[in-house]
Amino acid sequence: MSELNKGLTRRSLLTKAAIGIPAMGVAGAVAWANPAGAPEAKADVNVDGSWNSDTTMLFQQYYGLPIQDGIVSGQDPSIRYLNPGLGSGWDWSGPSGSNLIRTMQHHMNQWGYGLREDGVLGPQTISHFWVWFGLSPIPYFPRRSKVVKELQRWLNRSV
Repeated sequence: MSELNKGLTRRSLLTKAAIGIPAMGVAGAVAWANPAGAPEAKADVNVDGSWNSDTTMLFQQYYGLPIQDGIVSGQDPSIRYLNPGLGSGWDWSGPSGSNLIRTMQHHMNQWGYGLREDGVLGPQTISHFWVWFGLSPIPYFPRRSKVVKELQRWLNRSV
């Protein structure tokens, strides 16, 4: 890597203005620079162990869901404080379910996990994320969660 390019990433280029200040974000920059709708540039999610809106947005893109807003809707508020690894972009209005979580549960069931496909992230679904990556299962996502980091790395390779 040349000295000129050292420290520059796709993420920093897409999220900083020419003078180095935060710009309009990835989606805004791509829409502004590419209004004709050509393929978007790949944006990696930060591997920090916190499942935030950017992680959700990349999952929504991966699964090709019609709504890609970075929000996991309809989740049970009773698990919110038990899962400090779930950050921004979670709708805790009640357990009506999310298309993203329902799609993930369906995906896991194709591998024999036997989850209820209700779209609600609960202890059983969370435990199966741990198993998916060969980790000892626990029914919650701690702060800076190891399994969320694995999910984020997987997303960065897959999307």
